[in-house]
Amino acid sequence: MMLDQVDLISFINKVANVIEEVQPNEVYMMYENDVHSDHKISFYAVYSCLKSFRRPYINRILMFEALSETEFAVATSQSSFIPNVYVDISDYLEQKLDIMRMYDTELMEEPYPRSISSIQALARIRGSRAGVKYAEAFMLLYSKE
Repeated sequence: MMLDQVDLISFINKVANVIEEVQPNEVYMMYENDVHSDHKISFYAVYSCLKSFRRPYINRILMFEALSETEFAVATSQSSFIPNVYVDISDYLEQKLDIMRMYDTELMEEPYPRSISSIQALARIRGSRAGVKYAEAFMLLYSKE
């Protein structure tokens, strides 16, 4: 929290150091237009470190959605979360829900967006788009393929 109070250049340098140390093949990052200011700052910091000519080991960059942050952002044709990559999580949904239960300060009561039933409902909707029971959705930003 409070990334708006952190020196941005220092933050970007720390992110760049981690990326260079780990050298990931895929990067998953916050959606660029989330309503949460920390999500926007983290997107900017991470994305600024991912230029393909500097990080040739990265094959794919994806943005993910965060309940109560992504869907509450201003939705215009240029800023809407429009997923184009789906990952089947049918075998892992219960584990995901159990993990979410551990974050009691983030979990919301029914019927709010980060309630257990809402998380499951979104996974079901995303799964219906992918032809599976449950899925997570992403927006592809870059792919070597």
